[in-house]
Amino acid sequence: MKNRIRMSRSRKAFLWVFGLPTFLIYSFVCVVPLFSSLRDSFTEWMGIAGTSKTWIGLSNYAELFRDPVFYTALKNDLVISFFKLILITSLALVFAVSLTRIKLTRPERAIYRYFLYLPTVLPIVVITIVWKFVFEQSGLYNTLMLKLDGRKVGDVVNMSSHIANHPVAVITFVAIWCGIGYSMIVLITAINNVSNELYEAAYLDGAGQLGQFFYVTLPSIMGQVRYIMVYIVSSTLASNMNLVLPMTNGQPGNASTVMGLYVYKYGLTADNGVSRVGYANAAAVVLMLISFILCYSLNRLINRGEEKKL
Repeated sequence: MKNRIRMSRSRKAFLWVFGLPTFLIYSFVCVVPLFSSLRDSFTEWMGIAGTSKTWIGLSNYAELFRDPVFYTALKNDLVISFFKLILITSLALVFAVSLTRIKLTRPERAIYRYFLYLPTVLPIVVITIVWKFVFEQSGLYNTLMLKLDGRKVGDVVNMSSHIANHPVAVITFVAIWCGIGYSMIVLITAINNVSNELYEAAYLDGAGQLGQFFYVTLPSIMGQVRYIMVYIVSSTLASNMNLVLPMTNGQPGNASTVMGLYVYKYGLTADNGVSRVGYANAAAVVLMLISFILCYSLNRLINRGEEKKL
């Protein structure tokens, strides 16, 4: 009985010493700004220290839902998120299974993992510079396409940039290229923890590599797959701006604008030189709610699918 009391007290002491500071820091960094943003979304404020905040109620939200650029940004975010969710999850699964179940030498696995994970650690500036060179007018992509078409680069006059013609498609491609490495590493770790006895039993039952994948590997790592899917959706809506801002800045004509860039422009770099922080906070609150609804719905959908299988 005394040991239990001592353990209980030690755990309480641990929580007070380590848990309380962590909770306070998290609250100060995440929770307080969230409620502050919600409060400021009902005001008209330039964001300059010392300037007054004018309470305007739901006017910012009413203006937001009347703005066609807002719907363009939201549509672009949803399109990018959808294709990232499908393709990153699928490709990460393919690469993870290939690097764990296919017989490769140790140096080969190390090389493949390095090159597949490399985009995850590259600075966003490097990524955008490289891919802008690939897709723009004088880029590698256009050069290869013209060579395959039997023409010289100089024979084409005023050839428009692929980024300008298909900005969302290019951004989606680059975002997928950047996101595969992290998901692949998570799945490789999960697959390596699957017991070999399960694979041996499946093999004795006549299951080939494909059967082992669907009946052993996939059910065993479903928790990690679900984590990756929710992570992709939750992080995409907030991080799309990191690619869009240096690559297109929302151009041409706001065709590639995403919600993060929409909030950024109104909050920090308004076109008329006057920032509208209150309006930007309203857009940020809507973005947060959409992200929560999507993640919650996706998580429920996956759980329901697993329950039906059981």
